[in-house]
Amino acid sequence: MKGPASNSRGGQSVLVYVWAKTVHFSRLVLSATL
Repeated sequence: MKGPASNSRGGQSVLVYVWAKTVHFSRLVLSATL
């Protein structure tokens, strides 16, 4: 990735944000299917 998100701090914050959203979405899907 190039740009502001290429630095370690910005990249990590973006990864953590995406990971949290993915976990939250997967929990919603699991609760909906169960």
